[in-house]
Amino acid sequence: GLIIWLFEEKHLKANSVEQYMSSLETIHKLRDLDGKNCKTFTSDRLIKGGKNREQYNQFPKHTRKVMTLPLLKILGHEIANCNWDDDSKDVVWTAACCAFFGALRFGEILGNGEWAYNPMETLLWSDVKIDSGKSALLHIKVTKNCSKEGEFVDIFPFRGHGCCPLACLEN
Repeated sequence: GLIIWLFEEKHLKANSVEQYMSSLETIHKLRDLDGKNCKTFTSDRLIKGGKNREQYNQFPKHTRKVMTLPLLKILGHEIANCNWDDDSKDVVWTAACCAFFGALRFGEILGNGEWAYNPMETLLWSDVKIDSGKSALLHIKVTKNCSKEGEFVDIFPFRGHGCCPLACLEN
């Protein structure tokens, strides 16, 4: 009960709770009292659980969503309904579809700013080879693994869902 109270009511960290329990055990020993109840299997598990919970609490909550097919479709709807010019909509939507289906990060294919790009890093049309209607091969120059020659990513059709990356590239 004490350990749970220290966690839940006093909002102490696991290391503080562990120190309190250790100090309580020491006080019992100094007074020639039985301190075995201060350190039990259950108390050790509760403190370990508190430490595990603290590891999860250090991560920001709800800051990122995993991109899923339904979320990609929502993104497409939002892009279609925004007030951007058609070329900007096409570029962002194509990048989103290619990133999703190619398991790419935007930093691997897009420039750092609206009017800034590094041709040694940014995906250019010369890095895209389209085999009409069948597939596209993207040369990703700067990869997560930092491979010297970059990597090649195959993009295949995904028809019937309104988010075919090959159709976007061909467009």
